Amino acid sequence: SEKYHGDSWVMDYYMTASRYPDFEMIIKLGMEDMAYALMCQRKLNLNPRGKTIENRLRIYKSHLPKLIETKGNPEMLKILQHERKMGRQWTDEEIDFVKELRRSHYNAQSLEVLNYTTPTKLKNYFKKQKMSFDESGESYRRRSTPYELRIAYFDYIHMRLAEGYDLTNEIFLFPKDLRRRHEEMVLEREKAKLDKRKAEVHQKFKNIAKNYKRLANIYQASAAGLTIRPAKSAEEIVVEGRILHHCVGGDNYLSAHNSSRSFILFLRKEQDPDQPYITVEIAGNKIKQWYGAYDKKPNEKKINRWLNRYTKSLETKAI
Repeated sequence: SEKYHGDSWVMDYYMTASRYPDFEMIIKLGMEDMAYALMCQRKLNLNPRGKTIENRLRIYKSHLPKLIETKGNPEMLKILQHERKMGRQWTDEEIDFVKELRRSHYNAQSLEVLNYTTPTKLKNYFKKQKMSFDESGESYRRRSTPYELRIAYFDYIHMRLAEGYDLTNEIFLFPKDLRRRHEEMVLEREKAKLDKRKAEVHQKFKNIAKNYKRLANIYQASAAGLTIRPAKSAEEIVVEGRILHHCVGGDNYLSAHNSSRSFILFLRKEQDPDQPYITVEIAGNKIKQWYGAYDKKPNEKKINRWLNRYTKSLETKAI
């Protein structure tokens, strides 16, 4: 292999062979990626006391051919070790799904979830939430909605575990409204920091709350299933930024709103007016910028059309 060359490799080979009695067998079985990982002194969680090769690798014998097929890929080894550790029997399709998850940068979080469920149940949940992988297996390379949902799901699971929730309860494990439950967990984990920040901005930017009614008379409107209004307080803007993972809760935006240089408006769905959706910065009747979660622009053409009609309606108002 191109990985192995030079005198240093020969020395590494013999030193590794002295540490791992199965090293030569691993090479003969064609598991060169595992051999290379051992030579690089990567920790592969092997069991030197096992009586058979599968026991020393800590995997099921039935899946040894699959590991050999991948040239002893350390990532595949870790997946198969976890399967056996949990006392599960995964199908080839399930193993491939887990491999895809871990290729998609979820790593430890994906195995955390699989302590409480099966790959099939997780895959079915993904499909139900419309966040399954596309057929090319490349959807994780694009910051698409399914990609963002998968990131949110594993982040949600990690937070649930950190807060001591019992994930054997499928209500916690597979939330129907993932976005909302994720947002609740973000706020729960950050409550202490958030409370401190809210107290700080409450004192610093009092005009935001004082001017709300006046601004609501100008900027509040509803049409075509959407509703828009100004922020009621500096604290509300901070929470909006935390939930949507953008920077609107920073002092620059709060200061601009507080001094009437520009204003923060909340654009939301009429059927769910308390759920953050789009944050808008406006000066007079000119939109300066708008963003949804993670600085993305969902339904961009539709939202732009809606905002264009909205700003035209403001031209008749004294701002």
